[in-house]
Amino acid sequence: MATLFLYFLVFLALYAITIHFLNKIRNFPPSPYPSLPIIGHLYLLKKPIYRTLSKISSKHGPVILLQQGSRRLLVVSSPSIAEECFTKNDVVFANRPRLLIAKHLAYNSTSLGWAPYGDHWRNLRKIASIEVLSAYRLQMLSAIRLEEVKAMICGLFRKQNQLVDMKTVFFELTLNIMMRMIAGKRYYGENVSDVEEAKRFQAIHAEAFLLSGKTIIGDYIPWIKSKKMVKRLVECHIKRDNFMQYLIEEQRTKIREGDCCGEKKRNLIQVLLSLQETEPEYYTDDIIKGLMMIWKLVWDATALRGGTDIYILSMDPAFVKKLAMPNSQLYVDPSKGSVSYDNFVILNVWASSNASKTRTVAINRSMAALFLYFPVFLALYAITRHFLERIENFPPTPFPSLPIIGHLYLLIKKPIYRTLSKISSKHGPVILLQQGSRRLLVVSSPSIAQECFTKNDVIFANRPRLLLAKHLAYNHTTLAWASYGDHWRNLRKIASVEVLSAYRLQTLSSMRVDEVKSMICGLFRNQNQIVEMKTVFFEQTLNIMMGMIAGKRYYGDAFSDVEEAKRFRAIHAETSLLSGQTIIGDYLPWIKSKKMEKRLMECQIKRDRFMQYLIEQQRRRILESDSGGEKKRNLIQVLLSLKETEPEYYTDDIIKGLMLVRFLILLLNY
Repeated sequence: MATLFLYFLVFLALYAITIHFLNKIRNFPPSPYPSLPIIGHLYLLKKPIYRTLSKISSKHGPVILLQQGSRRLLVVSSPSIAEECFTKNDVVFANRPRLLIAKHLAYNSTSLGWAPYGDHWRNLRKIASIEVLSAYRLQMLSAIRLEEVKAMICGLFRKQNQLVDMKTVFFELTLNIMMRMIAGKRYYGENVSDVEEAKRFQAIHAEAFLLSGKTIIGDYIPWIKSKKMVKRLVECHIKRDNFMQYLIEEQRTKIREGDCCGEKKRNLIQVLLSLQETEPEYYTDDIIKGLMMIWKLVWDATALRGGTDIYILSMDPAFVKKLAMPNSQLYVDPSKGSVSYDNFVILNVWASSNASKTRTVAINRSMAALFLYFPVFLALYAITRHFLERIENFPPTPFPSLPIIGHLYLLIKKPIYRTLSKISSKHGPVILLQQGSRRLLVVSSPSIAQECFTKNDVIFANRPRLLLAKHLAYNHTTLAWASYGDHWRNLRKIASVEVLSAYRLQTLSSMRVDEVKSMICGLFRNQNQIVEMKTVFFEQTLNIMMGMIAGKRYYGDAFSDVEEAKRFRAIHAETSLLSGQTIIGDYLPWIKSKKMEKRLMECQIKRDRFMQYLIEQQRRRILESDSGGEKKRNLIQVLLSLKETEPEYYTDDIIKGLMLVRFLILLLNY
């Protein structure tokens, strides 16, 4: 599950950055980053929508492109650009998107508010301009507006000592004017002729108004079916259609009975029914209902402006590129072919009316972009490296391997051997870790380890170049840190024959026996006390080691020089501490560990002087013929005797390095 989740995050990152750069290559307007798969920028649109769009525009510019699921949305928040859209390029924006609400509440997108640009829309616009919204028609019905305004003022006067919700008052005033112009009826306030009919209208309008403000996810993600919303839209459409048909039939009956009250007092339905008589094939009842809804559309545009302040129009995809070119003249050929219904534009009126002529470019914009690009870069790096290692047939490696640090983040917890064991139990007995600039092969299987050090011993004979080895191992010249070659083979031969051979260990066996006896005696003396056995064995091992190296002991009882013992203990403690440190510069070479390097150098100087002191001391003993015989010769004395035969090779530094072999064995056991 964790791997699946990581792959999902990588897929998101790849998708987001691909879409982002494709939009830049296509010269599209600025687009917020990231655009997610399937939903695009839908996650950005919080209510109120006009303020959200204004915030996005203030950050990315007056013209932005949003990906709303399967649809593109162009948001215009500049008065000058909006003017250019609706004057020079009005044809481009004459369309409307195909939405579910238009299908069910606008007679399958055939009403003026939702019809596609074409002959039908031009006819509807002509009728609306001449018969519905013309200055002549509005002037003829001006008496209605005056009467309704007077009624409103009288109502307010009667309620002068009461709190009044003016939004409701203007709402009812506007709807009464609209419905009197459409059907000669009022449905709010006093003097309502049919209370039941008024309640029916109010309920239908409230439901239609509510549904018009809903965001239907199926409009943006088509494979998500909004069955519940479709059912509500269909039910609302049936109720509203039946009500408008009832009004039409009522006005048709009035015309037949000759009760029109003259040309000047004819309402919208009566005007349209008279046109139906001349062109019955075109002016169907559904067309009349659609034109009746123009008044409703005007009301919605007025009433909704305080709530959304946006207008939605379809757009030509080619025009999007034009808007992205600030220094170019916008021109779209009116003879252009089909216009995509999957792309639409929103004019954010609120942002346009509140737009400032100058904009301040904030530094945090680039910082935010950098912050967003960084995780995408991480994801791309991790997935690319992961698949490359698979292609190259490398051992399993934990995912992800991060840029620069690789898997160093996994090795924060100590002890390191337990951390490596957990990683191996998950990924296998052989794993490959990327430790900064270095690769680390971790083997957790005895059989594979045996194969590494037998059949493939030459491959693993080398040592990494670490800062510790540079300063504490005489620049990688000691046996433990030397590169594989003649020098290393010579050191191994000396160590095998003179330092760690069975003969040499046997000759010094009495020293080990003496130290074990001394330890037992010490434990016997402290039999009534709590003893930390780890310290006891530590001191015993160091005494044996130093006895073999220089014929001295520095722990417990019976050591000859207290100050020398203290000096040795301090140096050894510092060396042990530094040897266990992880130096970041070993894995990230451009990070200089100056403080650590200084400590290593100081420790090396102290240790080198101490070992040189021991060498000089043993050299004097040899000169004084006080070596105690062949069987009692310590390591330094043996190496000094070899130096006499090959002085060019057995330098004091080589001797010190071989002395350190003993310390290494101690550290590995401790």
